[in-house]
Amino acid sequence: MNTTFQDLQHDDNLRNGQVVGDPASVAVLLDQLRMMRPPFMCKFVGDNGYNLTIGIDHEFRCVQHSANDGAPPCLMAVGPSADDRQMEFVVGDTATPIDGRYRLPFRTVQDLVVAFVASGQRGDSVKWEELEPG
Repeated sequence: MNTTFQDLQHDDNLRNGQVVGDPASVAVLLDQLRMMRPPFMCKFVGDNGYNLTIGIDHEFRCVQHSANDGAPPCLMAVGPSADDRQMEFVVGDTATPIDGRYRLPFRTVQDLVVAFVASGQRGDSVKWEELEPG
């Protein structure tokens, strides 16, 4: 499957439009992103009609799985602990609040992105929760 990287905050990111296809390149890219310019959101767009939107910060992250055309369902990966601290990620210069229950460890995010790039499917290592439309 072909997966294309898209930075949702920084149009000038040199990696925008880059096709990402192997686990090693995913790991390197995510590690670079978390060190460069957090907190922001990016997307891995699959040619299978689905994408993963990732919130990246030094301390916390989140993952959303959805159809490329916006059709439901839109699913969020639920974090391993009950954390009620709200997160914020910047998208198009606008802070986007995300509930703390979606807070994930970096390794989990990395594993989910690698699974998506490899198979086009959302990973099954986390519980997924459907978001209400709106």
